[in-house]
Amino acid sequence: MYEVACGPAQKCNTDMQPFKAYPSRFMGLTAILAPWTYDRIYAHLVNTVVNGVAKSCTGGNDGVT
Repeated sequence: MYEVACGPAQKCNTDMQPFKAYPSRFMGLTAILAPWTYDRIYAHLVNTVVNGVAKSCTGGNDGVT
């Protein structure tokens, strides 16, 4: 997931970063309230988390942070 306003250029400021978390949170709640959506949502969230963890372990996009 990325914030359209800053994601492609990797120029998110501290105000923009939290907006990446809102869709994940609400997708998780949707999976609880509408169980038939669970498999599709879970697959997307796991893929997003795995990619984020891999980037954090390898220094991210800038090779440092």
